Amino acid sequence: MGGFALMSELRTALPALAVLAALAGCGSKESKPLAAGTEKLASIPEYMTGDECLFCHRDKVGVSWRENAHRSAIREADREDPALAALASAGIKESGEVDYLLGGKRRTRFLRKKEYGRLELLSAAWVPGETGDEGKLIEAGARRWDRETFPSGCGGCHTTGFDSSTLRFMDISIDCFACHGDVDRSHANDPKLVFLSATRDDGKTLLNSACAQCHARDGRSRRTNLPFPANFIAGGDLFADFAIDTSPAALETPSKTDRHIIESLRDVSAGAPGALACIDCHQVHPNSTRKHRRLTAGAACIGCHGEGKPGRVRWTRDVHNKTCDY
Repeated sequence: MGGFALMSELRTALPALAVLAALAGCGSKESKPLAAGTEKLASIPEYMTGDECLFCHRDKVGVSWRENAHRSAIREADREDPALAALASAGIKESGEVDYLLGGKRRTRFLRKKEYGRLELLSAAWVPGETGDEGKLIEAGARRWDRETFPSGCGGCHTTGFDSSTLRFMDISIDCFACHGDVDRSHANDPKLVFLSATRDDGKTLLNSACAQCHARDGRSRRTNLPFPANFIAGGDLFADFAIDTSPAALETPSKTDRHIIESLRDVSAGAPGALACIDCHQVHPNSTRKHRRLTAGAACIGCHGEGKPGRVRWTRDVHNKTCDY
């Protein structure tokens, strides 16, 4: 239905693969690291798709999901999109081969389908202009379709059901499984069976895990050394495999966004008084900042807003990160 149409295009069953046991620990360089996990990494289950979920959740979730940034982590190529239009206007023949677009406000990358569960990334990219300025194409000279970069650098966070052992995915973009995990089909009679359900309390460490699997952009899988966890299923122990540095040195990152996330992971894992989990501020359904705006001002605000009352302090959201290549 609507918001999930493009994500179901490549869906089919993948072979179940045995996965090695995870190493313990989180990999933090702090004296008190994030909690270590002991569970084994799981194979990708045959999960419920977003189309199935929307059958019941179409009124509350469906109406806002179409505009949600998670849904458009990858989106179908629109020939009128400024990035793709610029590629075509420059006479670049690969513009006719683009099936999907990745990114948007800061950089747009071009993708094409080639094999089942894999996408290729064009070496050229589009950088939108600042206010009043035109955008520009970069690396548009010696162009090539790269079949390695997307599966090894992007796929684990921009697709759903990504299998690190095969570097293939089940669904394009972010589906319900990515955040809610493997949902029991009988949950209609017992909502507490669903991870992130409002009827249950999973604890802030698990809640942060669901977000940190992708938003902790400097993390690394111990098993694969890829910049996303190996076959993580939301609701499980992310830190059994995913090493995230929460040391003081890591907090020197120039990105306020990355620093804010690392601070939350550090404080929640340490049980610090007043520590905020991601969903204490951020609300995915609907895509709203209302919870953020209603919070009492505190130390967590200073990283982005600086000293003073947050609503009156001008700030910039620096999201540059080498993992994401912008």
